Amino acid sequence: MNVSKDSRDSLRINIPLEEALKIGKLLGSQYDAVALCRDGHRSSHMIEQAMIAGIISTGGNVYLAGEAPAPAMPFTRSGCDCYVSIAADEPEQIGGIIIHNPDGSYFDESQIHSLMSKEVRIYYPEYSGLGQTHKAYGLIGRYEDALMKFVKKCNCQVVMDGTYTMPTSVASRMLINNDSDIIIVNRSGITSIKTIDEYYYYDIIHTMESYAGSIAVALNNDGSRIVAFDEERRRINNHVLGAMFAEELSPSQVTAPIDVSLAVDDALGPGGIVVKIERNIKHVVDHMVANKSGFGMDSYGRFVFTDLSYSPDGIAALLKLGEMSEEEKLCDRVDRIPEYPRLKERILTTASEEEFMNALLMEISGVDYDSMIRMGAIRLEFDNGWILLDVNCAEQYVDVTCESRDKAYVVGLMDIGKNIVNSAIRELD
Repeated sequence: MNVSKDSRDSLRINIPLEEALKIGKLLGSQYDAVALCRDGHRSSHMIEQAMIAGIISTGGNVYLAGEAPAPAMPFTRSGCDCYVSIAADEPEQIGGIIIHNPDGSYFDESQIHSLMSKEVRIYYPEYSGLGQTHKAYGLIGRYEDALMKFVKKCNCQVVMDGTYTMPTSVASRMLINNDSDIIIVNRSGITSIKTIDEYYYYDIIHTMESYAGSIAVALNNDGSRIVAFDEERRRINNHVLGAMFAEELSPSQVTAPIDVSLAVDDALGPGGIVVKIERNIKHVVDHMVANKSGFGMDSYGRFVFTDLSYSPDGIAALLKLGEMSEEEKLCDRVDRIPEYPRLKERILTTASEEEFMNALLMEISGVDYDSMIRMGAIRLEFDNGWILLDVNCAEQYVDVTCESRDKAYVVGLMDIGKNIVNSAIRELD
């Protein structure tokens, strides 16, 4: 899957220490109060110290949350100008940072550009003008209070992966407060481990066999993502999870990536709108802020509940699943929400992107489709399905993905998609 590139992503992985120090200086020179949180990865401690030094050196004040789940940070304190979450999404690499507004939304690209453009005008005050560090007291308590209001009751049995200590401890405490029974596996505390994408789930599934009727979850390093299993030990597809939340919450509008499943449209019903945008959670949140969307998701287990904040929140997703499982078994909900047939094929091309896109659009003009969405990729919508054309000429391929409510129809859509791409390639030969 070709996730849409975003200039903000360059700060998230393998950030040089000098860059973290520089960004700290820029934040300290432009904002009075900056909060910091981090995950348990050893590189995150190093980045945190560089950020502290930079912010203080240019007059900013730092509010330290220490190791805390990223979704808790919007509850830091009133008057905090922004906050920075420090985490390592790739366990074997140095981590990076994400800069947020107080409501949990990401600094947008214009804010990042404005921040970085001030580098040549950094002012270093005398001793009396240096910033100070403060402890960010009470944020976990305020976050937990908000979660208690968000979820009515979730009296269920949950098997949890305990690899990441802080998000697991907050989530388990909330579940216990809601009369749930918790079984935690993998209490490792190791800071260099597999991501949830690579997670083999053996321990969780094996443990579920001993606790009949339980659901199971794994949270990622900063608590922003979730992997979930129903009572029959089946991993729940992320698009099906999104459809389950959309059905439960009934928002008037859902913001989702361009490859979102038809199941989410079906869950909302005729009165709801699914807005499809680029496959990057930052773009999802940007759109939600601009359009007051009530619920957002990506394809990787991140869900945004605006009743809490604009921060992706795996802990809130877990508690909501617990509440839903008390009302109706998750396995019954999964069976009721279809996982529609989806096909994907890759076609190689050596064409330049501009030439190929022109040829592709020419071929598309001859196709009888209902609507076209261009958000990084091209999605052609039909009465009973869709085609996604994902062009990556830098890597010399085009991915054709199709989904339909009907198995035979999806095969026909794939034939149409491949014909569009192959005809564009022949046109350029």
